[in-house]
Amino acid sequence: MGPGCGGGLALTVLTVVGLVVDKERVRAGGTPMWVELAPADPRAPFQGDFMRLDYEIVRQGAPVGAEEVVVELDEDGVAYRVRWAGPADPANPHELRIDLERSGRHARLATDGFLFEEGSAERWSEARYGQLRVMPSGRAVLVGLADEARQPLSAPRRRW
Repeated sequence: MGPGCGGGLALTVLTVVGLVVDKERVRAGGTPMWVELAPADPRAPFQGDFMRLDYEIVRQGAPVGAEEVVVELDEDGVAYRVRWAGPADPANPHELRIDLERSGRHARLATDGFLFEEGSAERWSEARYGQLRVMPSGRAVLVGLADEARQPLSAPRRRW
């Protein structure tokens, strides 16, 4: 190992740790909400046990220039889109902003994929809602999936 390798490795480790700490901060302190999932492939080819997620509130596609989706929560905590916004657009006190991540013309929330344990695809195919935690800054993290009644789906317990 050359003299510069240790510094590069340390920087890589610190970056990964920083990303994990940031996501855990959002999970612990973000506003919880349910986001309806739009129909999506239950498994993606060539990626193993992986579900592609599509969220109803961004399904019709964000217009060019929109960097956030502004939502309100109904009495059950389900988010519905109010409008698209840029960072300078004002928001009302009862509205929440969720940052959009862009890949070309496609915009997505938090994550568009969910990995699960091999052999449990049938269980996860019941998912109809994603549970997000969202910070006031708009940073969002997917924390779980739920069925039609918004009952959290969890991994089956292992039997030893």
